[in-house]
Amino acid sequence: MRSSVTPNFRRAWLGRALLGGLSVWTGVALPGGIQSAFAREAVIHAANGQSVQIPYTFRDNLGTQWDVQADGCIGPGDADIYDAGGRLFVGANQQYSPNAQQAQLDATANEIVLPSMPLAGLNVSRRVAVNAKEGWCRWIEVLENPTGAAIKTTVHVNFDLGGNVQNSQGFSDEKTRQQIGLAVFDGNRGIAMLGAGRGAKVTPTFAPQQGNDQVDVTWEVEVPAHKIAAVVHVQAVRPTVDEATGFLQKSASQKFLEHLPPDLSKAVVNFPPHAGSMAELEILRGTLLDVVELHGGDQYKGTIQETKYAIATPYGPVELPAEKVVALLTVGEFRPTQLVVTTDGEAFGGLLQSPAIRLQLSSGQVTPIPIASISRIGYRKRLGEPTEFKYDQPMLLLRNGDRIGVERPTGPVLVNTRFGPLALKPEAIAAVLFQGEEQPVHQILLTDGSRFAGLVQKDPLEFKPRTIAAGKTLSFTAGAVSRLQLAKAEEPSDDAPTLSLSTTDRLVGTLAGKLQLETAFDIIAINGPEVRAISRAGNAPGEVQLTLWDETTLSGRLKGDVMDVALKSGPTLRVPASLVEEYNQPQPQPPASILEKIHGLIAELGKDDWKGADRAAADLTAMGPQVSATIKSLRDAQAKPAQDRIDRILAGLEVKATKPPTTQPEPEVNAPVEERR
Repeated sequence: MRSSVTPNFRRAWLGRALLGGLSVWTGVALPGGIQSAFAREAVIHAANGQSVQIPYTFRDNLGTQWDVQADGCIGPGDADIYDAGGRLFVGANQQYSPNAQQAQLDATANEIVLPSMPLAGLNVSRRVAVNAKEGWCRWIEVLENPTGAAIKTTVHVNFDLGGNVQNSQGFSDEKTRQQIGLAVFDGNRGIAMLGAGRGAKVTPTFAPQQGNDQVDVTWEVEVPAHKIAAVVHVQAVRPTVDEATGFLQKSASQKFLEHLPPDLSKAVVNFPPHAGSMAELEILRGTLLDVVELHGGDQYKGTIQETKYAIATPYGPVELPAEKVVALLTVGEFRPTQLVVTTDGEAFGGLLQSPAIRLQLSSGQVTPIPIASISRIGYRKRLGEPTEFKYDQPMLLLRNGDRIGVERPTGPVLVNTRFGPLALKPEAIAAVLFQGEEQPVHQILLTDGSRFAGLVQKDPLEFKPRTIAAGKTLSFTAGAVSRLQLAKAEEPSDDAPTLSLSTTDRLVGTLAGKLQLETAFDIIAINGPEVRAISRAGNAPGEVQLTLWDETTLSGRLKGDVMDVALKSGPTLRVPASLVEEYNQPQPQPPASILEKIHGLIAELGKDDWKGADRAAADLTAMGPQVSATIKSLRDAQAKPAQDRIDRILAGLEVKATKPPTTQPEPEVNAPVEERR
């Protein structure tokens, strides 16, 4: 994996890391002028300095001609795919249109870098790259905020196609269910438009104009003070719309963020971080040969002769066999250390005990290269090696960039929260985030999709590593830890009960126990599992509107100002009602009397008396869609004939739920008698 970062830019990045107290790792912002200068450095030095005339033509291996115009849009070319593909507007439709006849070409990335111009209070520049082998074009909209306050803005890209949009198919992230792509057919070809990566927090809005030749894509972006934000989007031209859709489906395996400088890669808001980076530096990998890159930019290729790597780390000595190592990165300038990356995605930082790396050149000569001269080393990809790290085991991420595979804790994790002290089972925890931007406390992510703020009580933290110091326990101060990853955090499904709080916490679970609702005329007792929805009502804290299982709505104030929530992952939390923003339970539980009646009718379905079974089926259907979840939960315990009847009942209830109610208009009071009848 070859980087396009120039030596000047690399030194600028390392200097910035030291000037800002390792700001990219700690989240501490640099002074405005310094940060702004480095943002401009990222734009200026990303290209290799070769000036080219605009328009500039790229061609990919699938026969598509990409004619890049002065404003970064794609011209008609030889196939008239676009009349103007990708005109950029920022803020209140301020168009990016620099007055330039030349641009910088980065031949390594096959990318044009266009100049910066002021738009909507930002300095805006564009980068357009073409991956000839895989047949796609990538735009990067770079937004630099030179002011001392964050700027929220709209990024709008218009595609004026060569033919009218005859049909289009949206493409969504299967986990978040957010639309991230669009496949368009213009009568001659399919065009794949990708506006975000899977798992991205910032996603686009697509507006194809059916029967017209316009497609608009917009993002809402916030650019922090004295920092940059980047929006990446990709297009691919294919013979059919199905092939365009296929490109979008395979987009998870594409490396759209390759060859980006570290600062720019970190600034991308609509794609998750690039898997080929570590500690904000891009990993170097060889193809046919191993590579050793020097601080001056020279690269030596050959076969690395080291058999092991011994590192003195803050948590003790670490020794790694060479066959487990894929790369090494030098971090820092005044007191540089080495970060050794393994095949499992682990990274161990410290002082390498060997003074040099021995490299056998293709001529056969073995030359020792001093560690002090080395910027990065990268091994050639080994047979059977995965293309990306698979972080499917517990891992500890330190602030200095180390990533250490650890064993899952055996005892409960004690956390202080606004809901009281909790003893969380390790298997219920997906991750604990110990640091983050504008994050004063720890963030707890559970496997059921719940997330809330808290403070882990134990400090220092003790873990048993998986691959180093076998059998020993290592200690880490909480201040040195960035993240503890124990499992994958899943997004809750559409039918999962979810409680959203005004603190941005999200709890995935069901209301438990009894609620006391003080209405204008009485105190009404309500079973928590029977509540379908809660929303804010009135002006006073704790005033809410409740929707029950049968769509009954009640408004009032919750007595005691607290409610119990049984999380899907196990623990029960006591939540202040004043923090409740919204609660949704798509499958509330009916009252005990209704449950008893449902159980009796289900029993009738399995009897030989077909008339009784028909009556029971009719009675269950008459109860309405509110009882669907309860009926479905009892299905599997029934015999085959009863299961078949239940399936028919559920199908009917589903139709009933989606069918709009039909009501006969009431006859007018003064209408004739015949009409009122």
